[in-house]
Amino acid sequence: MVDSAGTVRDVPLARMSDEQWHAVLDTNLTGSYTVCRAVVAISYGPRATYVTGQVLQVGGGMTG
Repeated sequence: MVDSAGTVRDVPLARMSDEQWHAVLDTNLTGSYTVCRAVVAISYGPRATYVTGQVLQVGGGMTG
């Protein structure tokens, strides 16, 4: 499974609102956590007979 979701708000931290901050965290952190948790639940769940595979999380950033 490849997880490559991400978002950025092009606003300096000093002017970033709480809503903008939470939108970034919800996408970048909570989204990755939710996807990985679902994959692990399927891979290691009660009906799993053979567990194999990898999870690749791709992150990126924007600097300027």
